Amino acid sequence: MERKELRDLIQNHSLIKDINIQLSSGEKSNYYFDLKQVTMMKKARELMAKLIWDMVKDEGITVVGGMESGAIPIVDTIIDLTPISHGFYVKKKPKQHGLSKFIEGILKKDDKILIVEDVSTKGNSALKCIGEVKKINTNIARVITIVDRLEGAQETFKANNMVLEHLFTREDFKFE
Repeated sequence: MERKELRDLIQNHSLIKDINIQLSSGEKSNYYFDLKQVTMMKKARELMAKLIWDMVKDEGITVVGGMESGAIPIVDTIIDLTPISHGFYVKKKPKQHGLSKFIEGILKKDDKILIVEDVSTKGNSALKCIGEVKKINTNIARVITIVDRLEGAQETFKANNMVLEHLFTREDFKFE
């Protein structure tokens, strides 16, 4: 029920078809998952948090984080609705002023980490996030994306001896 409700929200509000767009991976696509359209909806964020929490609740996760900006509302909602008390996000690049940090928020050396992502294509964004996180803590328990486009992210993670899980894949959506 919850999974179907979230899938329908993504289908109706985030999936853009018949478009010519360049993805962050550099690839061109004729469809786009604009997940920010649903990560800015309270109900959708709550469903994401619940479904992700159901996947990890028995693992002793102590922190959740992800790459800016797509993961930030998901991280925030998971913190609000679960026993996980703190989180972080990784910047694409540090600012040239202030502390010039890649990671904002709370990430401790002894945390057990859940990484979340909105959409995965090749997996490079999530791997960049993980690379920065591992400079502080290597205890990454799970990596979960909301939508896997099935365009190489699984293979990228496998080549790096990691597993990328998902709530949905491209195949869960209607394109006609």
